[in-house]
Amino acid sequence: MHVPIDRRLFLRRSASASLLTTVLPLLGCDLSDRRTRGGGGAEGDGAEGGGADGGGQGGERQAAGADAGSLTRPILLPWSEEAVHLWAPPPERPMAYVSMASHRIFVEHESRDRVFWLLGAHISVSSGLWRIPLLGDDPRVPIVPDDRRREFEEQPMRAWDPAAPPAEGDLRIRWGTATPVRIAFACAPLSGGDAWLGAGPLEITRCGPGQEDACREDFMAVGAARRYADRACLEPTGTVRLLTWACAGS
Repeated sequence: MHVPIDRRLFLRRSASASLLTTVLPLLGCDLSDRRTRGGGGAEGDGAEGGGADGGGQGGERQAAGADAGSLTRPILLPWSEEAVHLWAPPPERPMAYVSMASHRIFVEHESRDRVFWLLGAHISVSSGLWRIPLLGDDPRVPIVPDDRRREFEEQPMRAWDPAAPPAEGDLRIRWGTATPVRIAFACAPLSGGDAWLGAGPLEITRCGPGQEDACREDFMAVGAARRYADRACLEPTGTVRLLTWACAGS
């Protein structure tokens, strides 16, 4: 998809971005942008972002707030033989979502410029593709053209399917403030399976409630969980990776 871009505006952004990236952190949760939140965006589209909890706008905010504090009774979904997904009710629709599986970035039109800066992105004048640094990349090193892993086609946020499962490496930009979360559970069942898991205590950071800050979360491994074959969780049979949304570097 080709996205027309004013060349002079783009060059001004690129020059400023080269200065900005020297002070960007490793693309973690501390992507604060304290400008006043404008109209529209996720707040005006609560019904579409409701997802599985069906709570509309109010339900989403309550679920997002529940991420803060301690997580002791998680919902654990099978992911692979070596990993499980620690699932949480979907928050209100993010301002941007980057899909590693489809190599697309879904972004709210009103938040497009803000997301551009927060991700340290570069937009190709010729193709319109977003070139986005990945975790661990040096933001001062430009991304070369045709780098498949780091190039993403822009799509409007309305094209994003909130019910689609994330892929490892996906990222999203949400309204919120980096909030510590403690994961600790002793014996929780694997949904739809015949295994039980225990994990923690693990300390991570997630986007908590907040209406002015912008916060990035990545879908990634945050630690390991102990696997048990019996519901009493007496004898561990091994470990599996624990995947969830968290701020990088937490």
